[in-house]
Amino acid sequence: MPGAARPINVREFIDERAVSPFQWLVGFLTFVMISLDGWDTVIIGFVVPELIKEWGVTKQALAPVLSAALFGLAVGAFVGGPVADRFGRKRVLVASVLVIGLGTLATAHAPSLEIMLPIRFITGLGLGAVMPNVVTLWSEYVPERRRSFLVTVVYSGFTVGAALCGFIAAWIIPSYGWRTMLTVGGALAVLCVPVMMLWLPESVAFLTVQNKRPDLIGKILSAIGRTRLPADAQFFLPAQPKVKGGAIGTILSRRYVAGTVLIWLCYFVGLFVLYLLYSWLPTMAKEAGYTSAQGAVMVGFLNWGGTLGSIAIGWLMDRFNRYLTVAVSFCMAAVSLWAVHSVESTFWALQVLAFAWGWFIPGTNTGMNALTARFYPTVARSTGLSWMHAFGRFGAIGSAFAGAAILSAGLGLSQILPIMAVAPLTGAVAVLIIAGLVRRWAIADESATKTEPSTTEVSSNA
Repeated sequence: MPGAARPINVREFIDERAVSPFQWLVGFLTFVMISLDGWDTVIIGFVVPELIKEWGVTKQALAPVLSAALFGLAVGAFVGGPVADRFGRKRVLVASVLVIGLGTLATAHAPSLEIMLPIRFITGLGLGAVMPNVVTLWSEYVPERRRSFLVTVVYSGFTVGAALCGFIAAWIIPSYGWRTMLTVGGALAVLCVPVMMLWLPESVAFLTVQNKRPDLIGKILSAIGRTRLPADAQFFLPAQPKVKGGAIGTILSRRYVAGTVLIWLCYFVGLFVLYLLYSWLPTMAKEAGYTSAQGAVMVGFLNWGGTLGSIAIGWLMDRFNRYLTVAVSFCMAAVSLWAVHSVESTFWALQVLAFAWGWFIPGTNTGMNALTARFYPTVARSTGLSWMHAFGRFGAIGSAFAGAAILSAGLGLSQILPIMAVAPLTGAVAVLIIAGLVRRWAIADESATKTEPSTTEVSSNA
């Protein structure tokens, strides 16, 4: 009988090839999902003024409804990662998009704030689970040499979805009302569910690690490599860490725990500053003597800077030391925040700075997603990314209260943002420490691990 086929390292198989049409399809579908996530995250912001006018409620009364989604995002991220590492990325993503769609449709028919509050929390659960699992699944389908760039391109779909939501809301809400706007958003998400079920594949790395469906692994790799694999092919990934407690035990193990905490810190400070700008920049601009329209223009520059900065930082991470790239970007965020103290009275300069804040703050946050996806092994990647997002959400929640307190203290734009520069500087130091831990513990990408069959080997004859 002929000898068995040589075992195939799934990671090397992907790394050695150009990105195939099959992988681009996966990228497109993940981009659509994260765009929906961005759309449905910001959609409530466009509805709030209509609720105040139609229901006669105060801003204070709406605060719990807005906070409910943020708390749901945090809980969804905490739960979504471990569940995805146990049952698969695709299942969690499809279920989460369905929750988002149904939750948004239910919000459109809510008769009161009391009913809307729990609905927004449940919707937040889906929103919180989508983002980290999209990054996880897509990062496991792209070659190492282009991973950071391609991950950040897909992640930028969040700001694209948010921007599209704003443009469409400006047309739909005045003409058809806020309920129609929510119905459109919810329907788009629900309609995407059968598309995802039919066309989105499960992570081939997850299937290999879980020792499941060798026939499906062979079909996926055949589509990626555009070649037919032997029927008796065996598949494996570099040896995965064996830690009690599964994925959670892995990210909190002695090898990873220090890096895990520092990653949480980086994302906490990143989202703290970002949501401070999202929530309070128009108010700070108005108190500095600018109009509401000028404040909106600054937020627009912030969003466009975030989209372009995300892609650029990912590109740089693939060409230079990724830890140094993110650390420098954090430092540039601090410089751009500090610089506002000398140009507060010049609107064109503030527009330039707003673009820079977008480039270096949400752009760096996107880079942290690509960095974290490489830090953890396959068995714990979804959990590592999801818990980073969960702790980051607490930074977003805290920024709402911090911004209110600082503004109430009488500080203005030129004082608040220079103070906030301390946050990204903290992130820069944390990233450099993480780089040192990677060297100390010899934590390497699976792509850099030598081809040695491990306990995760799967045979198509099994």
